[in-house]
Amino acid sequence: MSTGFTVQRAYRAGGAGTTLGGENYEFDAEFTTNYELAFRSTWLRERLVANANAFYTYWTDQQVNVLGPGGAFDGRVENAGESELYGFELETQWQA
Repeated sequence: MSTGFTVQRAYRAGGAGTTLGGENYEFDAEFTTNYELAFRSTWLRERLVANANAFYTYWTDQQVNVLGPGGAFDGRVENAGESELYGFELETQWQA
């Protein structure tokens, strides 16, 4: 059996662009802070494996694609503020 805890910081650069209508725009960098708790185990002489993860991500200045009036080819990137992701994963394997 083993457990682990990970904290990571991620970054995606900002930038600039031009829409099909000739409008120039800029967007800021986005950042995430990720937390993950993991549990790994084997049981019954390694015939049963049970693993679990719980995670949480805090996202700031998230970059999203926004469609313009020209449809799919007239988009731009904007910063959407804050977002949160969280969840739980469970995996089991049994060898007969």
